[in-house]
Amino acid sequence: MVKASPDGKVQSELRLADQIWGVLLCSAGNLMYGWFAQRTIHPASVLVATSCAGFGMTWVFVTSTSYLTECVPKQAASVFALGGLLRNPAAALAAVIIEPLIARMGLGWCFTGLAVMDFIFVGGSVILLNLKSPGWREKRDAALAAEEAKKSVTKV
Repeated sequence: MVKASPDGKVQSELRLADQIWGVLLCSAGNLMYGWFAQRTIHPASVLVATSCAGFGMTWVFVTSTSYLTECVPKQAASVFALGGLLRNPAAALAAVIIEPLIARMGLGWCFTGLAVMDFIFVGGSVILLNLKSPGWREKRDAALAAEEAKKSVTKV
């Protein structure tokens, strides 16, 4: 891709296109898990569903991390830490609310809802980033360039 581009650079958003497969796999795994577990289908099928969901989540996580480190290379560690800061409370909240949801809805419908939310929110984020990220990056780069220019003027 780099060789094919005229200026030797590739847009970071091209990494996001691969995320859709991870989102689909994660959603499918969640959906299968809920219904397989509720209907007590063979344990191997539940393991396959869990593996699909886990692999899909890993796929999304790795491509997101790569994308973020390319977008803000000088602040990659901060961006990665922010992801953990947001992810950990979300996991704690999910651990608190999942039991009441399963009790009221059943495993099948609960995990169907999680699969739909995963598809809508993560898939929607990928679409939003594909559309808006180049403009956001241009504004950020312009602001950083102006800041650097201001620093170089004050040093002289």
